[in-house]
Amino acid sequence: MHDIRLIRDDPAAFDAAMARRGVANASQEILVSDDLRRRAETVLQDVLADRNETSKQIGLAMREKDLARAEQLKAELAIRTNELPDRQEDAKNCEARHRAALSSIPNIPVTEVPDGENEAGNDEKLRWGTPRSFDFTPREHADHGPALGMDFETGVLISGARFTF
Repeated sequence: MHDIRLIRDDPAAFDAAMARRGVANASQEILVSDDLRRRAETVLQDVLADRNETSKQIGLAMREKDLARAEQLKAELAIRTNELPDRQEDAKNCEARHRAALSSIPNIPVTEVPDGENEAGNDEKLRWGTPRSFDFTPREHADHGPALGMDFETGVLISGARFTF
């Protein structure tokens, strides 16, 4: 995943690197989601701080035997407590959207990597060995499984991906 600080510090450089991967203006969506996430987190922290401060004031009012003030503060505390789950949910949703935005874009390519949208644009630098040539069409290993009694669908249901039964 990308470092948001690098994107915040130099969105133009990030966009230039993403353009090499075929992604245009990637920083805009990420910066907007980051701003929303940070605002939601700030609101949540403010509600928590206000709740904590109100709780302290209730304790002070009770110690000073000012029951009317304590009851008023308890009512305010109830409002803050009722508001808290919504603020937590907002912060959680904003964080999820931000993570989705960051994880949906490809990595920044190294400067030595040639530009291109897929592996067809790559340069071959080294080849080790000689590729085999067969006088038949090779098949995938999963194509042999059912003939040998392997049940991939049941294996996935029981154990998860890449298992057979």
